[in-house]
Amino acid sequence: MVNKKKNMMYVSNDLGYGAIKGDFDGVFVKQPSVYTKIFSKPSWENIDLTDNSAVENAVKDILENLDVSINDERFLIGNAAIASLKGTVDLQTDSPAGKANGKAAMILPQAYIAGRAIQEAYGSEGSDFVVGNPLQVNVTLVTALPISESVGENGEDVRPKYVERFTQKTHNVIVHSLGEDIVVGIKFQNVIVLKEGQIAVNSVIKHGDATLSKKLIEEVKKNYPDKAEIADTLILDSPNYVSIDIGQGTTDMALISDSAVNDASYSINQGFGDILEDTFNQFHHPMITKMESFIKVWNGDTDLGDVAEKIDLQIQKNSEALQTEIISGLTFLFRKTPTVQVIFVFGGGSVPMVERYHLLERIKDRVNSLQSSAVVVWVGKEKAQTMNEEALKKISDYLKSQEK
Repeated sequence: MVNKKKNMMYVSNDLGYGAIKGDFDGVFVKQPSVYTKIFSKPSWENIDLTDNSAVENAVKDILENLDVSINDERFLIGNAAIASLKGTVDLQTDSPAGKANGKAAMILPQAYIAGRAIQEAYGSEGSDFVVGNPLQVNVTLVTALPISESVGENGEDVRPKYVERFTQKTHNVIVHSLGEDIVVGIKFQNVIVLKEGQIAVNSVIKHGDATLSKKLIEEVKKNYPDKAEIADTLILDSPNYVSIDIGQGTTDMALISDSAVNDASYSINQGFGDILEDTFNQFHHPMITKMESFIKVWNGDTDLGDVAEKIDLQIQKNSEALQTEIISGLTFLFRKTPTVQVIFVFGGGSVPMVERYHLLERIKDRVNSLQSSAVVVWVGKEKAQTMNEEALKKISDYLKSQEK
């Protein structure tokens, strides 16, 4: 709940190129990172505000039906944008120069914050909130940017300017999702912008839930029996490691040397989402006219004979360039710190790259060719896509605990 004393909402937000993942004051959100600009009123404009049950259900589902106006433009957000069947704008289209410069980096988190503020105001015990009344919420936001997007053309840190976009004024979001306009004033009291991939291993594996670290320790013992006696130390205490975070639009290559982030860390400006999009654009079939249907065939959810196999082979071919960049990047980082002991692989894009396109084998081959004894560890599909968000949430939770 919002801290009553300061009306403070704590938000951790991993704004990925494929999906926005975040904890909005105790409510986890995972939706596509897209929006649609609209000019006509959706069907929820007809909600009967005298029907308490209808209003309660609409408030409960508001994050799935976000219809907001920001800076005199009206948008459907995330799942609502997808459901509208109108053309959506994703992060790469929104801002080819990087998230920090785009419109989506502001409107997506603001929309979910505004929707969550309405939920909390409506559901608070003893609340006298009436649909249509304005709200004000103060926010502590913990978020991140890809490593290379955190640095400008001249090597300057762009994160302070990104923070300023949030903190320079109170942002007014008009929420239309309940059929009555609700103005939510959002004041960002504190904004922390970290670098994607650099904090995940330390926060989630080394100092997080022991379930994951125990699993990875067992993986090391199984795959590297000669290192069984030091598996715990490798996973929990290694001061020299590489993390490879494969997202939808970027791949972050982070080098940790002597337990500190090495300046050689960087981002590859490509992720697995780019591979899927390239393959979709190359693939022509009368039954596959949208990305959604393309994904269903690729995943085996729609049977079109041998089409899925052809798609799979094309994706494999298209993934070669990214795999080569990852391997080259790994070689570069090893030259900076030859004593790397562990390579951690995660990110949503790592799931198909590992399970279907043999990335781990290629990484292990390169490690062997470098005559290194480093172990290669994939976090697994259950955690791969949420590592950064979990790390951000740990920091958000810590900040919240300090306010008590």
